[in-house]
Amino acid sequence: MALRLPGTWEYGRFLDEEVTVFFAYAWNFDPSSALFRPFAGYWNLAANGITAVLVSAVKAGLISLENAPYVTMLLGLASQLLPIALLLTGEANWLRKRSVRFVACLLVALAPGVDEVYLNVVHIQFHLALCVGIILALDAPTSRAGKLLSGTILLTAPLCGPGAILFLPLFGLRALLERDRARFVQVGILAAGTAIQLLIFYTPSAARGVPMAPVLLGAALFVRIVVLAVLGPLMAVVVGNLGQQAEMAGNPWILPLFAGAAVAAFAALAWWSLKRRDGAVWLVGSALLVAIISFGLGAAGQSSLPHRFALTPYNGPRYNYIPLVLLALAMLVFSTRPDGRGRKIARGLVIVYLVMAGLSFRIALPEYANGVSWRGEVAAWRADPDYKLRAWPRQVTADLSGRRYPCPGRFPAHGNPADPRYCESGWVSAFYPNEARQR
Repeated sequence: MALRLPGTWEYGRFLDEEVTVFFAYAWNFDPSSALFRPFAGYWNLAANGITAVLVSAVKAGLISLENAPYVTMLLGLASQLLPIALLLTGEANWLRKRSVRFVACLLVALAPGVDEVYLNVVHIQFHLALCVGIILALDAPTSRAGKLLSGTILLTAPLCGPGAILFLPLFGLRALLERDRARFVQVGILAAGTAIQLLIFYTPSAARGVPMAPVLLGAALFVRIVVLAVLGPLMAVVVGNLGQQAEMAGNPWILPLFAGAAVAAFAALAWWSLKRRDGAVWLVGSALLVAIISFGLGAAGQSSLPHRFALTPYNGPRYNYIPLVLLALAMLVFSTRPDGRGRKIARGLVIVYLVMAGLSFRIALPEYANGVSWRGEVAAWRADPDYKLRAWPRQVTADLSGRRYPCPGRFPAHGNPADPRYCESGWVSAFYPNEARQR
């Protein structure tokens, strides 16, 4: 997992908002005010806390600014190992065999087309949310260490982003069905983190919340989940481009065909998961819930170019990550069931997923795999403190001038490109480049 994007280690990578938003705000203002600052509609405890501490360490001379991105990369990698730690230590009927645990870890580690969530602290929220989904599918832990690990994840995951909150009704449903005290404790912990996020920090954001049309949503799930899992990212791009071209040409049947295929596939998975009492029903249910809500309402950027965003698996690939991995794990659960024919089909699909994921393991978008040298950027900044340091991807820039620019509390729906990127108004304007140019 560390070697998936070797260029990041060579050059040192801050991934966009890591430095342009969180690090820059803590640098120009002060770490204590940055710690509890919500951004893009929610509080990201991991990104806020880590960058605030890192800024303090750099200014105190404990670590050089040149080496700062290696700290966030290592902590991002550590968060990626949490789902694997749960799969190695958790208990469930479908994890009784060591070989199954090993394959489960591979399904997480080799997830195709999700390079955006690798080696950064902004997207720790996605790894924690995936952990929440895995905890839902495992038996409630009985050891003190297991309770501490799962409880810590359930509390902190909703404090890092809204994705983990979507699992709360499913935790409540499982607790009611099983009448298990340990499950109700899990519900209480997850609900506590959710309440803090929603009641104190959560606000509407101009970058998200626009509903996606149902047919387009179904087509997006087909391209970004079904095709990506079975045929790999390159074919997902091809199929997505086919859908975009058909839409531009006024072809009325391609997108409904894609959407119908998605509905058929997910209906079959739901029916299959309900045939036995194991973790599959919770994995499938949570994957579909997260996919529908995140793509349909919560995806930042889809409101500006909805068709291009929806049908391009490399636009916002972080949204592919949780449903893709949860459904792959559900297929692994199916492969452990005693029914022979279904088990063979599931094993075949798991093998196909692993083969395609393995073949595409080192195929990443250049914006995530290659970029500017952070050391070179810091050298230019030391020569000119007004220099804007370039980050990955798309060479977005970070303002470390030390000047405190007052971010507007209210701003136009399309933001204001004149504002720094660490202001939400400046950040939102990047999703509407045409409107920004007109302004």
